[in-house]
Amino acid sequence: MKGPARADDLTVFSVAESPITFLEKPICFMPSGSLVAGFQKRPVPGGKISKELAFWEKNCLRHGEFVLPDQTQNVLLIDFNPDSSLMALLCMDDNKTSMTILICVRSNWKWTVKQSIRNLSMAETKGIRSMKWMFNKK
Repeated sequence: MKGPARADDLTVFSVAESPITFLEKPICFMPSGSLVAGFQKRPVPGGKISKELAFWEKNCLRHGEFVLPDQTQNVLLIDFNPDSSLMALLCMDDNKTSMTILICVRSNWKWTVKQSIRNLSMAETKGIRSMKWMFNKK
């Protein structure tokens, strides 16, 4: 990934990190525009794979990661609420038999799971294809 770090009237100076070889679908931009989130399966010592969300700033510098609490799940969808304070993840287990919805909150740039709706069967969800935040206005 490359992106402008700063610019003047004549030149754009760019920043580049090494290629992100383990990035998979989905990716999602925060509505506030401050970060991009993407799902990755990163090899870790011992021959294991760490499933996590990675975050990048607008200038494409990596800004941390969030390790999934259940490593048997893959992220299918990512969605942020309108003010970028909450993140919803739709996950499916490796056997493709059940789904989980995780609601995450950010504090001091650290994401934590605050609510989870677990073990939704494929029959119950009918293969959810999208998620969107809805708020009732009073």
